[in-house]
Amino acid sequence: MRRLADRARWAGKRLHDAVVGARRGILGVSGIGVIDAAVWINSLTWGMVAVGVSLLLFQFLSEDRP
Repeated sequence: MRRLADRARWAGKRLHDAVVGARRGILGVSGIGVIDAAVWINSLTWGMVAVGVSLLLFQFLSEDRP
């Protein structure tokens, strides 16, 4: 019973680490895309809005939840 619980705990930790890594990877790719699109549009207003939204998204996704 103890070995099964240890394996389940280990698998849970690895799954959690994988989810956090995937979330950060998606955030990085989408942040670069948003900034690239804002530069491509060549609009200072939309560029600032895009950077602000990506920073808020980054803060939301990088917070530790219980």
